[in-house]
Amino acid sequence: MELMMRFKLGVLGALVLAGAAYGQEGGLPTRVNGGGTVPISAKRPLKHSDYATWKSVAGAQLSADGLWTSYAINPAEGDGELFFKKLDGSATWKVERGGGVRFSPDSRFALITIAPKFADSEAARKAKREAPKSSTALVELATGKVETLEKIRRAAFPEEGGSWLALHAEVPPAAPTPPANPPAPGRTDQQRQGPPGRRPGGAGAPGGPAGAPGTAAASRQGGSELTLRPLGGGAAATVADVASFQFDQKGKRLLYIVDSKEDSKDGLYARVLATGETTPIATGPGEVSAVTLDEAGEQVAFLRKPPAPARGQQPPPTETPAPGSKLFLWHTGDAKPREVGQVSENAPPRFAKDGSFLLFGTAPAAKPKPKDAPEPINVDIWSTRDGLIQTQQKIQLAAEQRRTFTNIYWIKNQKSIALADDKLRDVSVGAESKRLVLGSDPLPYLAEVAYDTGYRDYS
Repeated sequence: MELMMRFKLGVLGALVLAGAAYGQEGGLPTRVNGGGTVPISAKRPLKHSDYATWKSVAGAQLSADGLWTSYAINPAEGDGELFFKKLDGSATWKVERGGGVRFSPDSRFALITIAPKFADSEAARKAKREAPKSSTALVELATGKVETLEKIRRAAFPEEGGSWLALHAEVPPAAPTPPANPPAPGRTDQQRQGPPGRRPGGAGAPGGPAGAPGTAAASRQGGSELTLRPLGGGAAATVADVASFQFDQKGKRLLYIVDSKEDSKDGLYARVLATGETTPIATGPGEVSAVTLDEAGEQVAFLRKPPAPARGQQPPPTETPAPGSKLFLWHTGDAKPREVGQVSENAPPRFAKDGSFLLFGTAPAAKPKPKDAPEPINVDIWSTRDGLIQTQQKIQLAAEQRRTFTNIYWIKNQKSIALADDKLRDVSVGAESKRLVLGSDPLPYLAEVAYDTGYRDYS
């Protein structure tokens, strides 16, 4: 009983002291100290606005010479800061809203992306307007000078060598096309509209029945100006109507594709950066894609597709599928590229590390359409003998339609060998391997995928 009374008195005393502590003015908790009370600092609960102020370090990089580092400090919401710091402590530069750092091979410059102000982006989002765009800038590391590069859609350095900067301008907006037959003054709106299905003034669409014959080039976006700037000083060079470009790894040669209003000038070109000497590799009508350089920068592989017929000049339908892309190989000094053969566009070619062979993909040829065949009806048919259940077949349909089979082309012997086919679909060839190829096939075990892990036969 005495023990119980002592426990009750102890609890009562604790409650009295707690009441005195929390009864102080301002409601701050207190602690007893020699008969008096001392306020303790209160920690308020976190609010959502606090999260926006939390900052994180991102995008840390090191220059090729190891003397400079870059990193960004970004809040969860708001404008971040990009820092360039020389590791000996002699210089630190700050760029507001910077990011996306790419050091030049000589570690003297850096390309960065400058984001729009957070407040401007938020205002555009709330007003449902187009968001402001980021811009590109060039930073000189020795001085911290930041040069904004206006109206540039892509800027690039070579990967491992050279002191060049390529600036690819934005495509200028197309000028509005005037009507073929301007309406006479005083004509009514109905008269200006012309017959149904035609453009104002009675002019048909380009290539249509009432318009002038259109061309494929008329509907293309076209190229834009490419500026090549030597970072060591000197005059810059420009190339017109460039659709895409790439440096070789060492920064000695530039490949670019021209897309102009004249088909005869379109195609793939190679330029020696030191001298400006330019060699046309493949020019004239036709689409060039999947341009690939070997590591030495001496060989170029690319795909080329026959030109599409002009609108309004479509050939009559035939039962034979249209030809696809062909693979070509060009070596520096060659008068013209060498044709390797018909390939699939879904597998870009790639060189071995030493440039001795080329890997590419092929696909089964499209089956000719039977003459006078009725329009196909889309139905889903599934059989218990199918390896995959129907839902999985639907999910993988697009990938199966794009499936390719790996082939190897020995450049010195000019010989192609098919490494994969319907029975051995997946083949892995290392970039440095000349003798070993790893093939795998999951087809015998597709049914097990629905209830078990995947299995493969390897060879």
